[in-house]
Amino acid sequence: MSFETALALVFAAASTTLTNVAYLREHDAAASLPVLCLRRPLHSVGILVHDRSWMLGFAMESTGFLLYAVALALASLALVQSITAGGIGVLAYVSARLAGRRLRGSELTGVLLATVGLLALAVSLAGGSGGGGTGETGAIILWLAASAGGAALVLTLASFSRSATSRRRSRPRAAVAVCSSFR
Repeated sequence: MSFETALALVFAAASTTLTNVAYLREHDAAASLPVLCLRRPLHSVGILVHDRSWMLGFAMESTGFLLYAVALALASLALVQSITAGGIGVLAYVSARLAGRRLRGSELTGVLLATVGLLALAVSLAGGSGGGGTGETGAIILWLAASAGGAALVLTLASFSRSATSRRRSRPRAAVAVCSSFR
């Protein structure tokens, strides 16, 4: 792995962390403000701009975007995006901490699996040329069919749960099924 690629990974990880923490800060700040109205956009913007907490979140988000752009200048989109997608794990963890609660076992497992999986994807992409390839139509169709079949299986298993508690527990499985179909 080249120095530029390693640097891009650091910038992408910093970008996703900063951006997701900024989203939480902006959300909390906006929730504590008076109601914003689309009929009075300048007034609404004024309310946001004059709130220090929201502005700090906006500055953090802007800095995160700049770090993302720098990472893209140093490495391929596929590599940078695989790292920044791991930000969903950061978001879940930080939002629970800010809410003053700990992640339950299944939530923590989901965060860890998502983050580790996306990091493994990034590591596998690090040595690539970024030039792409053509691929074989049969292999691509087989991969898509297997992904759809796996997603359907997970959704089918999740649908067998009947009680409200079971349905809540099946939501992560449904999310896994949907996410696996995008790979």
